[in-house]
Amino acid sequence: MAPTPQWRGPNITEAEGFTFTEALIATVIMLIVASTTVQLFTHFSTSFLLSRQRDAIQGLILNDISQLRQLAKEYCRIPNSGILQPCSGKVATQDWSGSYNPDDQINGDCDQNQLASAMMKANPSLFPSSQTLDTTGGPASLKDVSITRSLNAQGNELSVNYVTTSGSKVTVRTNTTLVPTALGWCP
Repeated sequence: MAPTPQWRGPNITEAEGFTFTEALIATVIMLIVASTTVQLFTHFSTSFLLSRQRDAIQGLILNDISQLRQLAKEYCRIPNSGILQPCSGKVATQDWSGSYNPDDQINGDCDQNQLASAMMKANPSLFPSSQTLDTTGGPASLKDVSITRSLNAQGNELSVNYVTTSGSKVTVRTNTTLVPTALGWCP
C-alpha cells in the first residue's frame, strides 16, 4: 500500500503583505502630505484674517474721507436768511438750505493760493493737522490697530494721508486730495 500523503500547508515562497520598509516609506509620505495640508490651511486662514482686517481698515478710512469731503463741501456755505452774509470761514454744521457767498476774503485766499489752509485755520477742530481715527466702533480685528490721518494744505487743495501705525499686521497707506467747493469761486 502506498503511504498516505501528509498535509504540510501551502507552499509559501514569497511573503504576503507589505514589508517594514514599504510601510515606513508610506507612513513618511502620508506625514509629508498631512503636514503640507496643515500648513496650507494655516496660511489660507491667516490670509483670510489679514484680508478682513485690511477691508475693515479701508472701510474706516473711506468713511472718514466721505465725512471730510462733506465738510469741505460745506466750507463758506451761509444760511438762506435773505441777507447776503460774508463768509466767516466756518463750515456749516447745520442743515442749511443756503447758498455760497464768494466774498473778498475768499477771493484773497484764492489769489494767494491759500484756500485749503484758510479752511483748516478757520475750523481747527474739524480739520486738525494730525489725528488718530477711532477704531473702537469697528470690528474686533481692529482692537489693536491705530490709523493716523494727517492733513496738509497744498495751495487750494487739501492733501489727506492715512497710515496704520501700530498693532496691525497689515500696513495700509492711503492718500487723497480734497478740494473745497469754494474753489469754484477762484478766478
